[in-house]
Amino acid sequence: MHKVLMLDLGDTLVHANQLYPGVKDALQAFQEFNASDSQPLESCLVSDYQILGSDASQEELDSLFDEYISLLAAFEIRPYFEPVEKRVTLSAHAGVYKPDRRIFEKALQRLGTTAQLRECAFITENIEHVDAARAIGIDALRFDPEGSGNFSDWSEAPLLIARRIADDNADNVEIALSAYMRAIHQAELLQVEQIGKDRIRARLRSPSRLSDSRLGELDGIYVGVPLQADIKLSRNGTVATVNIASPSPTDMEEIVQQVMTLKEHGQIGPVASHNIEVDALGHRHLLRKRFEH
Repeated sequence: MHKVLMLDLGDTLVHANQLYPGVKDALQAFQEFNASDSQPLESCLVSDYQILGSDASQEELDSLFDEYISLLAAFEIRPYFEPVEKRVTLSAHAGVYKPDRRIFEKALQRLGTTAQLRECAFITENIEHVDAARAIGIDALRFDPEGSGNFSDWSEAPLLIARRIADDNADNVEIALSAYMRAIHQAELLQVEQIGKDRIRARLRSPSRLSDSRLGELDGIYVGVPLQADIKLSRNGTVATVNIASPSPTDMEEIVQQVMTLKEHGQIGPVASHNIEVDALGHRHLLRKRFEH
């Protein structure tokens, strides 16, 4: 099974100077995964970025590397590849462009891992690079937002990789599923019960709109409601279907009463226990603050 995950950058993680949706959640999930040997999964970037001449100085290589790292910082993904001296490999380091096997071998060398190419997965949008990587033993996956690759949305990637890393690792599946539910359903995963290889029963907290005139100016606000969900996975491990149960009228009445109590006791506001945040769609969400001790 896989010990190292290699990632392309341009047109894979980013496109038109912005991250694809779901990339950060996927990168965070990868950082939390364990490989089949129970060691943390190692992830790294392998990127074509200008090959310098044979007479180039170390200072020139360092300057080129710093330029590339500044791009990662601008996209706010540098923290997922620290230390960058180990976890970012450019064509300039290997003296060859992808998909030459030497750049993948250089990436493993910079990581300081004993993993072999056959223990690596590689994600890119380039179908020619996918075919070439597979030819040297790497499990290459193609990202294609148009739908002709192994996956088309980064919310699917953690589950896809989790199945490939260690088929029976329930912790990886839970981490991956949490990223998926957050990205697709804006829901927080609370508890997971695997009741079959491809079926999961989950408890989650999902934002639901409260519609009750008794709430006054808070009428129409969104509140996290605990719900049950039945999730079926496809053969490759990605989500096939999600059925989320609707809250009962009794549950909703109880939540309305809770919000009214918070309002009456002055617990909603900038310096109170709960605050209201507005999302990109203009929806108001009542959220409990997290206090640091």
